[in-house]
Amino acid sequence: EEQTGNQNSPQKEQCSANDEKKTTGLIRWTTWLGYADAIGGWPILVVFFGIFAVTQASLLLTIVEIGKWSERPAQDQDSPRWLGVIVGCTGTVIFLSFFRATLSFSLLVRASDRLHSHLLRAVMGAKIEFFDCNPVGRILNRFSADTGTTDEVLPLTVFDFLVGCFMALGAVFTAIVTLPFVLIALPPLIWKFWRLRQVFVSTTRELKRLEGISRSPCFAMMSESIDGIATIRSNGLSEYCRNKFEEFHDAHTRAFFSF
Repeated sequence: EEQTGNQNSPQKEQCSANDEKKTTGLIRWTTWLGYADAIGGWPILVVFFGIFAVTQASLLLTIVEIGKWSERPAQDQDSPRWLGVIVGCTGTVIFLSFFRATLSFSLLVRASDRLHSHLLRAVMGAKIEFFDCNPVGRILNRFSADTGTTDEVLPLTVFDFLVGCFMALGAVFTAIVTLPFVLIALPPLIWKFWRLRQVFVSTTRELKRLEGISRSPCFAMMSESIDGIATIRSNGLSEYCRNKFEEFHDAHTRAFFSF
């Protein structure tokens, strides 16, 4: 028995070392590079960001042309030349906007599919020791909620962020061209915005991580209860398991609504 205990002790220590822990601090660059590689690599990223830049540039050009058109005399505003320019610029912006959205979601959803396939291959090729040290709930959490986030939430978040980012850059560029003295107020505004971003992002990032790891015990408790339902009922532990599940669910709910 002592020999068996000594043989199992290294495995227990290794399993305890594999306990799910909450990562702290900034997201590592390797994570961003891995997601960029899943999108298609640097050539695809150049085209991806280029579409956003061209769309924003066409929008600014349309605003400029409409401004010129509004300054023309009334008899010139109805001329075929100006109507063609306005209609052409507007149609170009609409076409590029649709093309930008279609390309963005196509690439981002494809990246999610590649990440899921990579995760599935890694789990299917894992050793038995991996399944001994990681409960079923933790694995289900990765394949359900976390994968759902990369499929549904992340593409929309990335698209909205890039649209807002290029719109802000376009607004700053327009302000600098029309009113150059805006450059005097720009550095303190950027510094203040960066400070606010650090406070907000650091808080929401840790809350999202806490929400993610507090979800795994719920899946684990549910799967273990279903597998051992006969033992739980025969020993009269239904109330205990229900209270335990409610504790896990309350912990996850607190983190979920805090985010």
